[in-house]
Amino acid sequence: MNEKIAKALQAFQNKKYKQALSILEKINKSRSKQSFASLELQAASLASLKLHVRAKEMFLKALPQAPDNTSTANIYYNLHAVCKFQSQYKEAKEFLLRAIELVPSSNNIDWRFSLANLYYQLREYDQCEVLCAKLIVYKAYTVSCMHILLDIAIAKSDINKVNYYLRQFEGRINELNGPDILSVYAQVESTTTLDYSGSLNKALERGADPYSVKVLQASKLYKQGQVQESFEILSSFEPQQLKDERSLRRYHGLFGQLYDLRKEYALAFSSFTKMNKITRKAVEASNNKGNELKDFARFTSVKLSEKSYKPPLRMFFLVGFPRSGTTLLENVLDSQNKIIALPERPMLDDVKVKMILDGYRYPHDLNTVSDDYLNDLRSHYFDSAMKNCRYDSLEQFDVLIDKNPINQIRLPLIKKLFPDAKVILAVRHPLDSILSCYMQNFGISQHMADFSDWKASFERYKATFELYEGFRKYMDWVEYQIKYEDLVNDFESQVESVLKFIGIDSDKESFMNFNKRAQSGVITTPSGSQVRQGIYRTATQRWVNYKDYIAPHIDIVMPYIEKYGYTADI
Repeated sequence: MNEKIAKALQAFQNKKYKQALSILEKINKSRSKQSFASLELQAASLASLKLHVRAKEMFLKALPQAPDNTSTANIYYNLHAVCKFQSQYKEAKEFLLRAIELVPSSNNIDWRFSLANLYYQLREYDQCEVLCAKLIVYKAYTVSCMHILLDIAIAKSDINKVNYYLRQFEGRINELNGPDILSVYAQVESTTTLDYSGSLNKALERGADPYSVKVLQASKLYKQGQVQESFEILSSFEPQQLKDERSLRRYHGLFGQLYDLRKEYALAFSSFTKMNKITRKAVEASNNKGNELKDFARFTSVKLSEKSYKPPLRMFFLVGFPRSGTTLLENVLDSQNKIIALPERPMLDDVKVKMILDGYRYPHDLNTVSDDYLNDLRSHYFDSAMKNCRYDSLEQFDVLIDKNPINQIRLPLIKKLFPDAKVILAVRHPLDSILSCYMQNFGISQHMADFSDWKASFERYKATFELYEGFRKYMDWVEYQIKYEDLVNDFESQVESVLKFIGIDSDKESFMNFNKRAQSGVITTPSGSQVRQGIYRTATQRWVNYKDYIAPHIDIVMPYIEKYGYTADI
């Protein structure tokens, strides 16, 4: 290594990247002075300065001069890294695969885990599962791989896979620390009724925070209907004793639910506000700038393909403001043999990601995509549906119901993909929907962020329905409206009516016992515990108990209270 490269290396190691870059640019300006070391170091300096486009060009320039397989593999790995920074995930995957091929498997465990993460980001779940199943034996990756595997199993509503992975995990608990054990069961707690109390005790033995364990124990008791026991556990310690914000958020949210059941509404609202204050802080820190609602508000038309298209199943989209009964209705409809109802699966999200990865502006370019590319997007949608369901084929079904409240703002995308798709709009008293959203521990999500602020929750409702009604100015679709209150008060008649709209002969015995089926599955929304109870009416008119908090903001949504036939005497 010559003196100038050594000087640049020293500057790089001291994090003086601009100084290193200045030296290296002078060296590499002359082709005769270039070397693998100087080109690689210049690329690394550019990457450290977040100049990823230039870094990629320089790594590619260094690649032919790599002296051995190890150096070549490192260049490929760095190319994968700069591609990820540019959201070029497919290219990043290809570079990473090349890097892994050049290094013995015993030396590339970190890289293989990076590949598993890439597969997960690209929703290539089969490849991800295979790789994580191999990496889980390495202690450093056991917990991370378990989180990924459980996420995939939960996404597919595959309770057998969840059980299988948890049994695998239990076999490795003695190798792990308490906080890691606790993190896995905290993940499962919100989506399944599995008994994990013994594992919580092991987590305690291995150093888990005892108060975080108490929160999970209280949550489990609450879901089992043991309200007083749950309340007593939470009351046995102070929130300041919790060490992490996730547990603290869960603590306040659960206390809010318990106070609501005890009819101590001021304390309930205070608890929900504390929970949402923590969520709001995390949302702001995440800096997620995407806003589909505003993007679709700019649409004034949708250009449909002139070519006819017939999907493999009749398509229905079950939409509605969050907490409007969509999960209840989806589970009822999924009880019918000829219907597959997919609960908040990312098919349309995957279409969105594909467009972005393929260089399109989403959703702005929807009106300009070719018919051939539109068919590619449709195929991608159904590929995603297969990845995100527990069936090997969709051929046994006549109807696919894509249930996702978020899709209410995506009607232009839905009409573009499936011009003949029908919409089922779930409606609930706007004040009950808004209040229920504020009561939920949704976590950090672009589409749920507004519900961590009380006034913003009302504004989100207004913006959602303004947009939805605005779509009618330039689009037509067949729609069936069903009110949550009607569904729970006149269940059999309402279900028969919606099945008639769908065009399916009803199996009454199945839909009347839908909750028994739900008890054996994974429900990924906050409605899971309620759906497993079956039909109950305690959630209607709940808003009346929170009049004082609603009054300052009711004018924001009053037009929609009246539009959908509700009243609000405040």
